[in-house]
Amino acid sequence: MKRLPIYLSLILLLTCAKEDNTSLIEGYQLQISQLNSKITEYSNQVSQLQSTVNSLNNQVNTIPGLENTITSLNEQIGELEETIEALTSEVSTIPDLNDEITTLEETIASLNEQIDELEEVLCPILLSVNVQRFSNDINWNDHKKEIQSELYINNDDIPDIVAPEESNNNTIKSQKVNIIDYNNTPIYTFDIYEHYPNIRDSLPIPMVSYNDLNSDGNYDFVISYMGEYHKESSSITFTGTNTFLWLSKGNLEFDVIELYDSDIPQFGVTTFDFDLDGFVDILPNSMQEGVYYKNINNETFVRADIEPLFISEFYVYFDWDMDGYKDFVNIGPHNKLITIITKNNVIRIPFDNNGWNFYYTTQGESNEWSAERVTIIDGDNDGDWDIVFGGFYDEGENTYHEQKYFQNNNNQYSYIYNYIEHDHTLNNMLKVWVGDIDNDGDDDLYYPTYGEFGGKESVFWWENTNNGFVINKNFKLIY
Repeated sequence: MKRLPIYLSLILLLTCAKEDNTSLIEGYQLQISQLNSKITEYSNQVSQLQSTVNSLNNQVNTIPGLENTITSLNEQIGELEETIEALTSEVSTIPDLNDEITTLEETIASLNEQIDELEEVLCPILLSVNVQRFSNDINWNDHKKEIQSELYINNDDIPDIVAPEESNNNTIKSQKVNIIDYNNTPIYTFDIYEHYPNIRDSLPIPMVSYNDLNSDGNYDFVISYMGEYHKESSSITFTGTNTFLWLSKGNLEFDVIELYDSDIPQFGVTTFDFDLDGFVDILPNSMQEGVYYKNINNETFVRADIEPLFISEFYVYFDWDMDGYKDFVNIGPHNKLITIITKNNVIRIPFDNNGWNFYYTTQGESNEWSAERVTIIDGDNDGDWDIVFGGFYDEGENTYHEQKYFQNNNNQYSYIYNYIEHDHTLNNMLKVWVGDIDNDGDDDLYYPTYGEFGGKESVFWWENTNNGFVINKNFKLIY
């Protein structure tokens, strides 16, 4: 924080400049007001005298000496008119003053923007959201999984959440999928029973993937409902999958299309143009199964075979080649391969790493650190992509999460111990997101939510420094 005195001095200087300009504008405005008052006063006198002259002219032939009085009054009128002309000439400089006032007001607005920017550096905005503001049935874990920055569905400046409802084991109905924003304002609810009231009962967490499937600039949603509960025991029996496409018509209006009613169990759903034909497809399970639903000209989806492009492990939507389009990046630490599907081709990079042997479990019980999530970032600012794996330790009564940093050196990845500073007493979770929190030109790390493992006192972000990512507790929360 060595920059603090400099920033405070700049804010003081800018604030003083703003106050000086404000005083100058007020002085100009006072001058203009006084001149206009004088003009009004003299104009009123001229009108009164002229009225008197007109009245006297009507009587000039009947009252001796009145003509001299009229002459005298006309001379006074002439003098007043000359004064008014002089004042009017002086007021004619007002347009120039108005231009100067406009310029000064623009300067003040610019100074205010600079003050705001400096204040953000002194106390940057952190877009973490308190999960305790929401009901307990929001599946935050899946919302954060595939992305690494805020999601905006309805194109306002408030981040949104795609939130399938969770429920207890006694629930046997297909659950709703809600879109809400960080202010807990409802935006839209997908309720399949409104369209298919006889759909079979399903698991309490629908699987959701969103993408622009028909290339109209709006998010479309693929929602899969799978399995059933035995009503007596609440145990799960996988009896198939119902999958629906909610195709956007704009303005959060959707056509609901049943894509398939399959007797094959399904444990995930992913959308991307996997066959590189320009249309977004649907992957119902892992890629290694070699089956997907091919998008035919944005008109229909057909079950088809696909030569497996990768072995599904950790994936994220990320613009790897920096062409403005989100790519599909699958990182496989166990099969030692990174696969990037771009708009035009498939890139494969060996993931030969040293310093860490990966462990992975889907059961939530780990005797060693288990990798569960992935984030991509140029953490050392050398122009290539490094990888952060998020995972957890389970020590019986204590479970805590940790982020591990793998540095890219010519596509050779090395684990660097404590490159991301750890403090298990603070807020911790599986997935970190990326953003330039302090507006200094490099990417920092932060947890998108808080409240699961502590209140505001546990919130922090990681500042990107020359020595790694350092815990920083200087921030301002909005949500």
